[in-house]
Amino acid sequence: MLERHIIPKLPVSAVVIDMGRTVRTFRNAIDSEEERWRNYRRTLRPAQREYFDQIFEYARRCADAGSMIVTPRVTEVVLISAMIEMLGEIDALRDIVFNERGITEAKHS
Repeated sequence: MLERHIIPKLPVSAVVIDMGRTVRTFRNAIDSEEERWRNYRRTLRPAQREYFDQIFEYARRCADAGSMIVTPRVTEVVLISAMIEMLGEIDALRDIVFNERGITEAKHS
């Protein structure tokens, strides 16, 4: 049977390593993290949920770079919330610019 090692002070699902097996991918870690934020997401307004989902999609696009760093959890809520709000502001500004120029274009393009 494989020996199991657990690193303390982190969620067991994120750090249980079976000797002889590779550590899970960063993309799997993103999926687990997104699941961990499920209740937070549920309380957001529908438009904010789209921004929230977009943040994790951006993270998946950068998974190769993300696998090279370790992120502290101290400021997660602040950063996630700020990013959602910033994406909303960017979207609103994009709409203003497009309306002033008479451009009709789909959001998030």
